[in-house]
Amino acid sequence: RPPFLKRGDTIGLTATARFLETEKIDEARAIIHQFGFKTKVSPYASIPFHQFGGSDENRATDLQGLLHDPEVKAIFGVRGGYGTVRILDLIDWSILEKQPKWLCGYSDLTALHGRCSCLGIESLHCTMPVNFSGNEKKALDLTFDTLQGTLPHQSWHGNNFDIEGKAEGIIKGGNLSVL
Repeated sequence: RPPFLKRGDTIGLTATARFLETEKIDEARAIIHQFGFKTKVSPYASIPFHQFGGSDENRATDLQGLLHDPEVKAIFGVRGGYGTVRILDLIDWSILEKQPKWLCGYSDLTALHGRCSCLGIESLHCTMPVNFSGNEKKALDLTFDTLQGTLPHQSWHGNNFDIEGKAEGIIKGGNLSVL
């Protein structure tokens, strides 16, 4: 498990798939700052290259830079779409194994969650900067509370179709088309 964040820590924002407009990145940064964190934005996060945030090499270099940056404690993909799987093999993951940090997002970021799972490193399937300004407060609170180590309590109510018993296994989730 990567270390939990403390107020004042730095969160990196990068485009592993599609780019995000500068105005939306600025909105997301303001929200992150309201939660007490600093931000660092990768150079190609808002620079379009077709639908992507830079070429495959640009996006891989941006992610690699945040993985190696000792100030950055968590990394959010700015948005999903398509493209993360194209850069997986361009990344040197050994730094993440030595110094785990939270990789956060959903949609196409499922590819990063899968890589983290293979490495035995926890990651966070959560809302992304593209949605921050439209998210309910509860969704943002849950995301940033979890990053700080306040893990949610979850319970589910059964129904008449449930079968009593015990089960054991590993639960994996994410975007089904990426899985």
